[in-house]
Amino acid sequence: MRNTVQTTVLKEELAKIGHATNRELWNAVAKRIPGITLTSIHRITQRLRSEGLISCAPNLNGEGIIDINPLPHAHFMCRLCGRLTDIEIGESVIQSIHDQLRQGVVDESLFIVGKCRSCATEPNS
Repeated sequence: MRNTVQTTVLKEELAKIGHATNRELWNAVAKRIPGITLTSIHRITQRLRSEGLISCAPNLNGEGIIDINPLPHAHFMCRLCGRLTDIEIGESVIQSIHDQLRQGVVDESLFIVGKCRSCATEPNS
């Protein structure tokens, strides 16, 4: 694993954010490393993913979301504001889904979509 200054800064910024697109990471990293390109950010995140140090979270709008947590885990995404949150799904829920499907194996990498509390309490939501 190469641990360049760019990689170190990217990992520090991703740790602060938790979930981010490559463009969001680029905006954060560029404040500390002026001149870094979006292509460099993409290459670094691809390498870190291939090394199992970060992961890619599901997304509704097509742009990949980089996740600081490399382990399999579930996510909740607000369909209104797009905020992505890690959540824990109990074994009984996973087993219930598995039983209903009657095929395949369900793991803890589930993706749930709904409205977050902030969006659900706003008028006209």
